[in-house]
Amino acid sequence: MYIKTANGDEYKSTPTNLNTGNGITNLFGKIATNSNQEEGVSFVVNVQETSGAAKYYRYEYEETHKIIAPWYRNRKAVIVSEDPPKIEIEYKPDEIGKVCYSTNKSSSLILGSTEGLNNGQLVDFSLRFLERDDYKISNRYSILAKQYVISREAHTFYKTLNDFSSSDNLFSQIQPGFLKGNIENINDESEKVIGFFEVSSVSAKRIFLNITIFLPTRFQEQNILLAVLLLLRKK
Repeated sequence: MYIKTANGDEYKSTPTNLNTGNGITNLFGKIATNSNQEEGVSFVVNVQETSGAAKYYRYEYEETHKIIAPWYRNRKAVIVSEDPPKIEIEYKPDEIGKVCYSTNKSSSLILGSTEGLNNGQLVDFSLRFLERDDYKISNRYSILAKQYVISREAHTFYKTLNDFSSSDNLFSQIQPGFLKGNIENINDESEKVIGFFEVSSVSAKRIFLNITIFLPTRFQEQNILLAVLLLLRKK
């Protein structure tokens, strides 16, 4: 990589090769428990790397979930006149405003590695965990996973960066210094340049989840609770 800025500064990265490997073999959700022994759904990937060339991975995901308004009403008040005050009730089709969708992207570094594994396969690597009571999986949920095959240097950089930005508690924080990447100023080696340049192959898979398949008991409990709340509101 070579960049020349508007003010004449020149930057370059170390020579970087394209890292290739097999894509995501499988993406699926399964019932699991997290470190707090809470039940939910874990979304995992499997990668079968036959060539042995790819050993380091970085992942991103994009999740979309369906939202159904629990107390939906198909009517609204419309101000017809302010002087004198006059309001009329208008009706709208049942589906307008009742159902919508929300999409979010991952914001943390998700790193995987097969270093030291004899078969070179990534098995049931967890990308996302949602507790059984999470509203995102109450109706309909979809997750798009992206896999980047990265170099060992890139994996080391991201892992160090991840260690700097996360801490178990206030009294065991790591005091980060400058994290050197693979970019430098050609004319001024003393300048501290932030960032890491990488090229990698990308693969992606998407799945859709119906909560009744994974946690039918929870789904039934939710419907019963909703029915009770509706009855209470009517009284």
